[in-house]
Amino acid sequence: MDFNYEYREEWLNEIRVNEWSVMTYAKQFEKPPSKAFRKLESLLLLKALTFVDLATLSGDDTTSNVSAALHPLQAEFVEKILNSIISLIEKVKSVKPEEEYNFRISFDKTTNQKYLVKISGKVASNEREFEDLILEDFLELKELLFKFDLLDGDVHEKLTEFLCLKNDITGYGKKSKKTVRVASICVYPAFVKDIHENLQSRGLNKESDRNDSAIAGGFPSGLYDLESKKREILFAKKSGANEIDIVISRYLVLGNRWQELYNEIKVLQRTCDDVIMKTILSVGECGSLDNVYKASMVAMMAGSDYIKTSTGKESVNATFTTGIIMCRAIKNFLLKTNTKIGLKPAGGIKTADDALQWIKLILTELGPEWLSLFRIGASSVVDNIALRLKELHS
Repeated sequence: MDFNYEYREEWLNEIRVNEWSVMTYAKQFEKPPSKAFRKLESLLLLKALTFVDLATLSGDDTTSNVSAALHPLQAEFVEKILNSIISLIEKVKSVKPEEEYNFRISFDKTTNQKYLVKISGKVASNEREFEDLILEDFLELKELLFKFDLLDGDVHEKLTEFLCLKNDITGYGKKSKKTVRVASICVYPAFVKDIHENLQSRGLNKESDRNDSAIAGGFPSGLYDLESKKREILFAKKSGANEIDIVISRYLVLGNRWQELYNEIKVLQRTCDDVIMKTILSVGECGSLDNVYKASMVAMMAGSDYIKTSTGKESVNATFTTGIIMCRAIKNFLLKTNTKIGLKPAGGIKTADDALQWIKLILTELGPEWLSLFRIGASSVVDNIALRLKELHS
């Protein structure tokens, strides 16, 4: 991150977390996605794939299974999904404003009556029930599309931009066709060179076209001396990594040694230099939500581009409770510095619904503008999302 903030102790002490209140509030994100989210499920799941730092961090990793992790969805399948999404968006755009609110006219007289009911996915037995369906479903659906800036202009162009569609590199489809691609491939430093060369062999020679991400800086325990962490980062950079996930020393958090934590992260940030740095807090081992907030603020002060919940190796990883705390820290940091920092939950995000719930949290706490600064650290969620999309579009 291209900024240099000094350590500010007062920023840590001005907030006290009401743990019961936060945990109660977090329960809303555990609920199943709303009807409007379900209507846009295919769109949101495609978008979720673009957030994923696809991690392969097993002790038995080999060159072959790391390279196999590169394959995104085939372009032809993505094109099929996009056509169904475009059809839905065009229907929403065609509804006149007066038809959104004048339910008596919509239900009794207008020619749009049948397809409005169809959007909701249910058939209303009476006018009152129809009103409820429209209020609960259609208006929320339109609000989401408005947040994603998909209601103005050419829908296909907007979707291409929203989903960051790239040329197909799977070898299965035509390269002229577009498909989704994960945000990065996240590996141990020993495999960065393999990933780097594999991506280059597929024609991704520009750094803007690819992200080679490495876990460095003492993963997963953080219990390495500072020089060792620096050497690991330098090796990952030399191998081609343009994103690095570092690990903090949790004993500094547990001992309230915030200045030392700042100094450590600052040294690692300077070592990363122009490489994107994501700082892993290991929130399940921070001791309290107050400490999660303070560690978040310290990591951002020290120059982190993203703050990340977990290594995925702890007993407690990404939770909505800690996600909320980190989002609040990000908002407070923005207010103080006018600098946006990204969020990366990792560990325990395995299903398509998990991904949807985290997207809901980001939209609620930070807003749609943060979708460009959101990552998900996961491995199995990619296959689960692909399976869910195939169920929806078989």
